[in-house]
Amino acid sequence: MNLSKQNRHFESTNLDVDIEKKSARGGLVVFSAQFIKLFIQIISNIALARLLTPSDFGLIAMVMAVTTFIVLFKDIGLSQATIQQKDITHKEINTLFWVNVSFSFIIMLITMLGASFVAGFYGDERLTNVTVVFSLGLFFSGLSVQHQALLRRQMKFKALSIIDVASMGLGVLAAIIFALLDFGYWSLVILSLTTSAVTFLGVWLGCTWRPSRPKFNLEALPMLKFGGYMTAYGFVNYFARNLDNILIGWKHGAEALGNYSRAYSLLLLPIGQITAPLSAVAVPALSRLREDDRRYCNFYFKTIKVIAYLTMPLIVFMCVFSKEIVLVVLGEQWGGAANIFMYLSFAAFWQPIASSAGWIYVSLNKPKNMLYWGVFSTALMSLFFIAGLPYGAEGVAIGYSISMWLLIIPLFIYAFKNTPLLLSQLAKSIKYPLSLSIIMGIATYFSKQLVDDTSNILILFVGMCFCVLTFVLPYMFSTNFKREINLLFQDLKTILRK
Repeated sequence: MNLSKQNRHFESTNLDVDIEKKSARGGLVVFSAQFIKLFIQIISNIALARLLTPSDFGLIAMVMAVTTFIVLFKDIGLSQATIQQKDITHKEINTLFWVNVSFSFIIMLITMLGASFVAGFYGDERLTNVTVVFSLGLFFSGLSVQHQALLRRQMKFKALSIIDVASMGLGVLAAIIFALLDFGYWSLVILSLTTSAVTFLGVWLGCTWRPSRPKFNLEALPMLKFGGYMTAYGFVNYFARNLDNILIGWKHGAEALGNYSRAYSLLLLPIGQITAPLSAVAVPALSRLREDDRRYCNFYFKTIKVIAYLTMPLIVFMCVFSKEIVLVVLGEQWGGAANIFMYLSFAAFWQPIASSAGWIYVSLNKPKNMLYWGVFSTALMSLFFIAGLPYGAEGVAIGYSISMWLLIIPLFIYAFKNTPLLLSQLAKSIKYPLSLSIIMGIATYFSKQLVDDTSNILILFVGMCFCVLTFVLPYMFSTNFKREINLLFQDLKTILRK
């Protein structure tokens, strides 16, 4: 492939023109794909939760708690370095590609060699073979890092969405087939491997950039430094995201961890459909806008408002109807996950907007600040995980929620420091969705008392009706709220037109 064709993957000047329009179009594409992925994940949860046991899920969660740590070194922060960089060259990306591939191969070998240690730590010999097979997916992922980053940098969201849907769909299909054939927990291993392999093939077909022979380029050093900070943050953040799983699996066994991990996954399922596409669009867009304070702030706070409106009422609803949601989606054998689901929802209330702090650190090239925050927040969360551990998975979930509520204000104070972003503007952006969520929580709680001890589906239906009612009444009688919603719909119409 000639050099001019290769270089088109690195150009960014065409993206700087009308970045909001490109972001809106990209957001619409990614959101559309998320609806398809949501449907696939719902089918996956319903089918696999009935074909497999809590112990099966707990066994895989044990392995993933360990492999997730190792995966940190597959990327080593270089995908974000590629996305946020203003100007890049083939030589720089070629260096980053071979660094990623080298680290992926090394961590695959380390994972294979450490499989027996994982089995010994948890006291289950089955984990040895599972860990070895899981490690193959790590190498596939390493081969995909820079191609995914180039597609995201160029805001090729349509291609990325097709790849995501295809990899998830084929992975779930393979898992269901193997579960029907009584392969048990191996079905979940197949799901992971299939998803990684299809993603690898997809991004190499979608991005026509090809690496040349391995050669280290000194121009890539600033990007490697950025990636080093991101990796260090990922190392620290790993404990905030996985220490709860490790401790529960070690102290209370596979079944307790299975209930905890399924409750956590089910809770994040609808939230992820909102935050994942917005994050995918926001990071490259904000990286292009960082030299224009007004446009940067406008884009950030508009996105925060959308996230708040879409997630806060949803999470409150899931908290109130935690038992009914778990039993309807996962089945009667998952009753032990209901209370865990409810406690975790308190942590999830702030999590979607809290994740936007990462956009600021990456887009403004402040990985060191991100690392410092990660050290502080992880230390606090870990203390609460440990404090809740004697009380089982529910105690850990309560500890997680308390730590999130304590951290949310310091999080934004530190993230906004020395930036054009203001806390007062953040408060203004979330004022109405927060108020709506509180009203909705009270209304749905009382609605549940009216139809309690009936079918779970009926209880959920009545709750949804009250949710709609708590939205319609303020819209009819509050001028300010009506103006707010009308402006929100105008923004959505603009996105759809573009």
